[in-house]
Amino acid sequence: MTTERASPSAWTRLRAFLGSDAAPSPAAVLAGLVAVCALSAAWRATIERPGTDYYQWWAAAQAVRRGITGDVYSPRARALILESYYGKAAATAEPGSRYRAGAGGREDLLLPRVSPFTIAAVGLTSFGAYDGDLLRFQILSFAAYVLAILALAQRLRYTAAPALMLVAALTATFDPFMSDARVANISRLQAGLLALYVALVPDAFRRGRHLAAGAALGVAVFLKPNVLFVVLAVMLARAVQRRWSELLAEAAGVAAAGAASAIFTSAWFGTPGCWTSWVRHFPGYTFDLVEFGNFSLAAIAEQKLGWSVGLPMIVLGFAASGAVFWRERAAGDRDAAGRATLAVGLGTAVLLLAAPVAWLHYFVFTVPLVVAAMRPRPGTTAGRALAAQALGLAAIVLVGRIPLLGLFQIDALPAAALAAIGVSCAAGGAVLEAIVPARPPAPP
Repeated sequence: MTTERASPSAWTRLRAFLGSDAAPSPAAVLAGLVAVCALSAAWRATIERPGTDYYQWWAAAQAVRRGITGDVYSPRARALILESYYGKAAATAEPGSRYRAGAGGREDLLLPRVSPFTIAAVGLTSFGAYDGDLLRFQILSFAAYVLAILALAQRLRYTAAPALMLVAALTATFDPFMSDARVANISRLQAGLLALYVALVPDAFRRGRHLAAGAALGVAVFLKPNVLFVVLAVMLARAVQRRWSELLAEAAGVAAAGAASAIFTSAWFGTPGCWTSWVRHFPGYTFDLVEFGNFSLAAIAEQKLGWSVGLPMIVLGFAASGAVFWRERAAGDRDAAGRATLAVGLGTAVLLLAAPVAWLHYFVFTVPLVVAAMRPRPGTTAGRALAAQALGLAAIVLVGRIPLLGLFQIDALPAAALAAIGVSCAAGGAVLEAIVPARPPAPP
């Protein structure tokens, strides 16, 4: 039977993260300057964009609020929204405004991509002036993503310098992050919620913390159901490792968050029919090829080569994840944060490789895998630890730069294959880090 380590206090963790000295180290100062420069460049690029995805949800929320339509998913409702908001913006807004640019070039709305909860949440947090509403959304999304990296790094016992260098590497030059910023989608928010799950998981069992952690996963799923793969991976990890109390508490948290989201959304729309309409229209949603940003290897293999490999890849992915979780359990000496990060990361790997759609901005979900792979592990076997970190670095390069090149310079299938190799490197590095044995103590 394994024993849990005592959970250090928040102050102890903060001191370890910043360094024990009163003044930060020169390395931390330099890394901080690099991170500030990267974040500044990323933010300037963010606020220049009109947020075309956010505009869809914003227009739908405004249409419900003003009584134009109560069903945003039907073809007739989408036509009304296009006429009332997109047509009006193109005709009346100032040239060059984000309001006009956000509405530009749209012939149909792709609202079935997101749940009614997303639209209700946008409606609750918007006030009718698009530029201001978009700016608030971008600030929240930007902060959630950066805090996600820092929270994961802090839980995995990074010091300040490498954590800040990760922030720099995973923002301004990381195309999935910039893609989500350009279109103002919700992948950065979901990444923040996945990191919140890891941050809330305690080192020793505490029912309330596990309930809250599960609730973070539940909110992420109800914003967009693509991260259901992560919930399944987390529950699989708990079951394989026979952590039944954690499994039940976190499953209850997911269910509670789902119930609260459904009740809130039904109240905001004024009817639970918003959910049945979404479920009814979602199957008619088609998934575009990589030329439009879908880098799902399973989808491209089917559309380009005629190979129906999606379901077998999902089954194989979860089977391999289960084997890793069993091996992790057999290793015994693993902290709760490491287990949680690996479970979240392997769930995102299955999503990115085998789900029917993986837009470029979905690849921000590789962050938990990268942070786990590059985790500093003093006292471990040096060669395997370095190999894990090298795989994490390769993932940053392949996932961070190759997909966008694929849209413009590389054929669809090779670009998707290179992105899949990047995800596999991140997953391989995280798995290798999880099973690196501790170096035996030196003889006295």
